[in-house]
Amino acid sequence: MSTLHLLNKTPDRERARQCLAAASASEAGPHGILLLENGVFCAVNPDWRQALEDGLPLWALTPDVAARSLTARLPSGIQQIDYDAFVELTTRFDNVVSW
Repeated sequence: MSTLHLLNKTPDRERARQCLAAASASEAGPHGILLLENGVFCAVNPDWRQALEDGLPLWALTPDVAARSLTARLPSGIQQIDYDAFVELTTRFDNVVSW
């Protein structure tokens, strides 16, 4: 079953590390992570960039990226989405888990 992980924690928090580990374990089906609120700081963290390079789908909520002045630093592989796309994204996955 596919799982979308919603992360609002900074990369130094244990929950962020747990989220990344869970999403990187592909035995249970495809995973993806939507970064929102302070979770968008994960987008500029080296560990998270490695996960992106390894093929883990990552999205970031555009208003949160802009509010934290990260737009220019966001890696090209992370797709920015608005609130409407956030809702649509949740329909593409069997499960949604908030961290």
